[in-house]
Amino acid sequence: MPALTTFGAMIFGTVEPYRALQTIAEIFGASTIAIGRVIVKTGATHILVENSQSVKVRVGWAACEETAKDHFIVLSDGDTRDIIILQTANDPISQEQRRTFGDVAPFLAAFWGARETGFAAHVGQVRIELTDSILHRNNPYNLTRTEVRICHLISEGLRPKDMIEILDTSMATMRTHLGHIYAKTGLDGMISVLHHLQSISETQKGDL
Repeated sequence: MPALTTFGAMIFGTVEPYRALQTIAEIFGASTIAIGRVIVKTGATHILVENSQSVKVRVGWAACEETAKDHFIVLSDGDTRDIIILQTANDPISQEQRRTFGDVAPFLAAFWGARETGFAAHVGQVRIELTDSILHRNNPYNLTRTEVRICHLISEGLRPKDMIEILDTSMATMRTHLGHIYAKTGLDGMISVLHHLQSISETQKGDL
């Protein structure tokens, strides 16, 4: 099936993610198709990639709330839940379409499970959503003021022992703050936070 071939090509890096999703959207007759991620522990959400920024993903996708114009395929479930979001602008999704989605869902999930560790980074390089920056003004991960300050310090390349002096706090408290940052964002360490912030910075230089 063309959709499976296209999705596989996206996973293995031969087709840019947003182009692959646009092709799949056209195959399924969807106006919007995206892959979203939910950090289960905190409820934080963000869109990994979508076929177009001109049509925004509607609310309710994180809870997989099916409507006449919304359909969801869960790609992975655990500490993070990754979801394909299919939405139509005008005509409702037909029962035949929903059966088709159901038929291909196991194969899409299998492809997703086989993706390389660096796939998320590849998505970020190709089409990163600036609103997903952990330092975006809308504060999508509900960081505290201190946690935001720590992320700024990480972006400057400072180490914990430097940061505790600047913030006049203890190493134990610093470890607690860092743990909260990792839990809220789904990132797994200072290096991941730094890479995330560097990716955002490079995207802004190239795109804005």
